[in-house]
Amino acid sequence: MPAGSPHTLKPPIADCSHSPTASTPCSLWSYLDKNMDDKDEVHFMLQKSIDPSKYNQLNKLQPKLMTSNYSTWSMTVYHTLETVELHVYLTDNFPQPTDHKQEFHKQAIHWAKVNNFILSILTASVTEEVMTQLAHYETACQIWDKARWLYTGTTVMDWTLTIASLINTKHKDGEDIAAHIAKMKGYHHNIILMNCDIDDNLFTCFL
Repeated sequence: MPAGSPHTLKPPIADCSHSPTASTPCSLWSYLDKNMDDKDEVHFMLQKSIDPSKYNQLNKLQPKLMTSNYSTWSMTVYHTLETVELHVYLTDNFPQPTDHKQEFHKQAIHWAKVNNFILSILTASVTEEVMTQLAHYETACQIWDKARWLYTGTTVMDWTLTIASLINTKHKDGEDIAAHIAKMKGYHHNIILMNCDIDDNLFTCFL
């Protein structure tokens, strides 16, 4: 089938099978071995309790999550946390260490501190309306999964409406050509934000 065929246009899958959190599972212990050194009390990028203050800008992420922009919000939050190697806390593949041996005690404490730090980032990046549905969860992973469960459906609907607009919007006699192209590029940009880009040649056919 030629690349860009209309048959290749598929909306986001509701279970987010190709979302960042559905990537190949990571071994907890391999991450700890690589990033945790009891001598320096290192846990990823946070070496001391005061270190989260270096990342205050993460509490100002935009756009805030609403009922209609989950796709854009989730990509922004995930990739931002990825830059400081804290994105693994968004998946249940990286739970809090529960081994009671002394050598793992500090790891559990540091995990809890970083989890609370990420909780503060997530809660600061959602609207008050959304927060009422998420406030009772205690881990970053729980909030991340619940937000996906609540709002993925709106992403599918947004995709459907945007594709319909892209297909059905035609240039009208007397309409400024530049304005029409800008409108169509706006639809295309929204599709890209949903992580569902289409072939450039196919997009040209809609102009």
